[in-house]
Amino acid sequence: MHNQDSPLYKVFIDQCVSNEPNCWALTVKKLLCDLGFSNIWSNFDPNVNYLPMLHVCQRLKDQYVQNCGASLENSS
Repeated sequence: MHNQDSPLYKVFIDQCVSNEPNCWALTVKKLLCDLGFSNIWSNFDPNVNYLPMLHVCQRLKDQYVQNCGASLENSS
């Protein structure tokens, strides 16, 4: 995302604009929104390091534990 001339950046932007249903850009958007980081997608600035990977990993673990607990409560 820091190099707007890179092929990866161009593919990312193309997919965001095209709204292909299974594109990886929308998967990233959904993941960010599911983790509570939708503001990053909405206000993205390629010059800002938004999240240390530690925060993302912790949020994923927290969601997993919460979902497992909910599944156990709802099972017979």
